[in-house]
Amino acid sequence: MTLASAVGWIRARLPQTVRVRLSLLYAGLFLAAGTLLLALTYALVAGSLPSPASVTASQRVKAITLCKAAKAAAQGKTGAAKPVAVPVSDEAACTYAYRAGVSQAVRAQNARTLSDLLLFSLLGLGVMTLVSGGLGWIMAGRVLRPVSAITGTARRASERHLGERVALGGPHDELKELADTFDDMLARLDTAFATQKRFVADASHELRTPLTVMQTALDVTMAKPQRSPESVEAMVVKLRRSLGHAEALIDALLTLAVSEQRIEGPEFVDLATLAEDVLEGARAAVEGAGLRLHTDLDPAETVGDQVLLERLLSNLLDNAVRYNVEGGWIAVRSGKSSSRAFVEVANSGPVVDPDDIPALLEPFRRADGKSRGGEGFGLGLAIVRSIAIAHNADLETQARTEGGLRVNVVLPPQAVGNSHARPTGRAE
Repeated sequence: MTLASAVGWIRARLPQTVRVRLSLLYAGLFLAAGTLLLALTYALVAGSLPSPASVTASQRVKAITLCKAAKAAAQGKTGAAKPVAVPVSDEAACTYAYRAGVSQAVRAQNARTLSDLLLFSLLGLGVMTLVSGGLGWIMAGRVLRPVSAITGTARRASERHLGERVALGGPHDELKELADTFDDMLARLDTAFATQKRFVADASHELRTPLTVMQTALDVTMAKPQRSPESVEAMVVKLRRSLGHAEALIDALLTLAVSEQRIEGPEFVDLATLAEDVLEGARAAVEGAGLRLHTDLDPAETVGDQVLLERLLSNLLDNAVRYNVEGGWIAVRSGKSSSRAFVEVANSGPVVDPDDIPALLEPFRRADGKSRGGEGFGLGLAIVRSIAIAHNADLETQARTEGGLRVNVVLPPQAVGNSHARPTGRAE
């Protein structure tokens, strides 16, 4: 079995969890650092031990003295020679013999010292590696505890139950920031799903109305035994009116869906020019409602989708005409502020509670009982808000204390992207 296959076999049988990997990482880092420290210590100790080949001057004198003493002991008082283990005929031989003995003893002592150092160091390193792995397991568990809480919350959350929150306590570190971000995401998803369900219900209700009118007109006409041309013509008129109502609603819904998508291929647009075109087409409706029109259109160059921006201005102007008072006025202004293009539509009208403005920006929400030009669908300001979001624009909607609204759309100078337009509900 090769080393690679052995490692693969071990990894296949270890639990593949972050906690295990972190524990092994802590232990491996400790083992690597300990091995490096042990090697450095071993080299320093080995270098500091005495060299077996060196004999100092004092040791040389001592060797000669010992040799002379050995020679005298060998000759004895009678002068008869006795056999000795080493030559003692001269000083060089005595020095060599002493150095050989010292070298052998030093080598043996150095070997024992280094062997003991290596043995006890390896034993200590092994024990401490196991201890570091255990401590790493404990610390990894503590560090990953918030992640387990987030995982548990994600498993409990579902499309029908998004009220779960992590609500992680403790210090404001990266994990708490992650948990708070996850809670914010769940809150946004909860709001988005609720809005989607309400939108589907409202759209179904709005589409059912013209279908019901058409069905009733057909049933009433067909129930008559003698159907005159006049009754058939009246039925056709009702059907055409209901079909036009349904077609307008579907067109508004499609515009709302398109405006919520990211702008692809933005183009150069002057909001002042767009406003002039929209005002020219709506002039008859403004004059027919008996409203005064004030304009102050300065150049306001930006980039974006020209069709959607034109629809934004058209909806704002239509809303200003529809929710106004007899003899009222409409003011349209455009220009640049801090290098950002803006367009503003203000109008007189009934007093609006600032707390109701966020609801008016939602689909199918109307200022009930205050429309001058028919019911409408309640999609005008919702489409404005979606177009503003798609253009990375700031949307400011204010309720005037004298009555009516002031809607200001501020677009970026060049860049277009997805961000949140910021509707406000304060009074001027």
